[in-house]
Amino acid sequence: YASQQGPCGAIVDSLLVLYIPTSFQDAWAEGLVLYPNPVANELVISWSSESHLSDVRIFSLQGSELRHVAVQGLTEVRINTETLASGMYYLILRNSQGKTLSRKLVRE
Repeated sequence: YASQQGPCGAIVDSLLVLYIPTSFQDAWAEGLVLYPNPVANELVISWSSESHLSDVRIFSLQGSELRHVAVQGLTEVRINTETLASGMYYLILRNSQGKTLSRKLVRE
């Protein structure tokens, strides 16, 4: 954060924002495919066996867990979303090492 005098004597504040890519942190999720999004009745999630995905959870925006699906040993799962109300949700994926990845999910 820095302040300096700009044109006409005005004080100009500037803020330096650094962007640090996080793709290396999510390398375990390479090959992860979620479709369709927005979803109507069924969400399909597929991944490579190297991802070691262990479970998938769907949360409301208020933080309530609505679904928990254990997927260890699988490379694809289909989750019925018919009973979810239309709106936005958080999808949390966790691998066997405890690393998590979150994605937004929209229910039509």
